[in-house]
Amino acid sequence: GFKRLDIGDSYKNSRFSRFIFFSEWEKKNNTFFKLISPIIKLRNLISRIQKKKDIYFNLENISDKNMKTGEGFHNLISRIGARIGLQNITRLVPAESNIPEKTVSIFSVAWSTPIMDWPNNFLERPIHLFKPEYIISNCFERPPKKFRWRSCNFTTAYARGPERISPEWWLDDENWRTGVRDYWKVITISGEVLWLYQAYGGLIPGGWFCHGNFC
Repeated sequence: GFKRLDIGDSYKNSRFSRFIFFSEWEKKNNTFFKLISPIIKLRNLISRIQKKKDIYFNLENISDKNMKTGEGFHNLISRIGARIGLQNITRLVPAESNIPEKTVSIFSVAWSTPIMDWPNNFLERPIHLFKPEYIISNCFERPPKKFRWRSCNFTTAYARGPERISPEWWLDDENWRTGVRDYWKVITISGEVLWLYQAYGGLIPGGWFCHGNFC
């Protein structure tokens, strides 16, 4: 039987549509159609679909290691990549750097090899690391006893630090022009666990910033 590909007209107010018909005869004889205008919209008419059990991806018999390197894993990545693009599926790989933002590198899963054994790190790092955000504080304590961040007021209940991290002097990183950073792990009375730092001694004025949270 014939199958119809409905191509919407390029004119918004038009009530007409162009139709292209495909038949088995046309398929066998390699008949092609040349469009005289760009395709604006497609409407697929589906008369039959696969059963659910046929399209489920079977993850049985895939071990933890094979899940990252085996054929089943690559098939899964291919199927997901067909929907969202392979460039959007990434993995983290450890990198050698004392700068928090550079301790990992981001690679595409489709064109990289997983690191099975990550190096042990005795330093505590937050689960969520974001671009440093300025906090407001009128206190002189280190870290501040009371501060304001993201339009909310916080009071420090417990703090541990400082951990000093210096910028890479051989690079002119605009994010580190505030100078050396002294990091503190701060637990507030409302339960937030934040990673604060005080920056000073740089080319531009420093201050107190929030760089991440632990929960």
